[in-house]
Amino acid sequence: IWGMPLFTYRDYFATTRYTSLSPLRALIAAYNFSNLNPIWTYGVNSGVNIIMGFNDNKIYVRDFQQNGSDTIFALNATNGALIWKSRYTVERGIIWTAVFASNGDLILPGSGTKRINHLNGDTVWTNSRISPNTGAETMCINGNTLYTWQGSITTPKTIIAIDLNTGVTKYSSEALPGDGDQEIPFTVSTNGVVYCI
Repeated sequence: IWGMPLFTYRDYFATTRYTSLSPLRALIAAYNFSNLNPIWTYGVNSGVNIIMGFNDNKIYVRDFQQNGSDTIFALNATNGALIWKSRYTVERGIIWTAVFASNGDLILPGSGTKRINHLNGDTVWTNSRISPNTGAETMCINGNTLYTWQGSITTPKTIIAIDLNTGVTKYSSEALPGDGDQEIPFTVSTNGVVYCI
């Protein structure tokens, strides 16, 4: 029904596939590159499952409830088996994605940006900040630093740098012009230059 991101890892790829508008339903479908049909699906009757990332043979999913208590969980990419489930409160948003620390931990956006242990779903740290208007902001990592937006539709917008080990804000840019909805993509080069629109 709606276009969703496609995530790949080695021989597999996975995506969210909406199956119904009323009631709203979306499942996770996983494929390998030698088969046109899904090798497995997850969440046929369990609401709206949004894929957030794919790393180290784990598919990370958000049970999108839009009520501030969405569940984050990890699935085995080979067979769709549940590896762990974690409670993580998120704001309402359009699209949520994760980035990954070098050891595989997830970094999830929101006003309480969190680092989630990839082995068990426990929270490693939380960084509280003024979050973007929709929760659809992008993040990127260079070395031990996470770069993300700070601000809202009614406040100045900046890019902040967060220490990946501690979750402490290291520094921020000056106020940037433009739209306060920080869904705007940006990236960071290997030498630490941040490029944004």
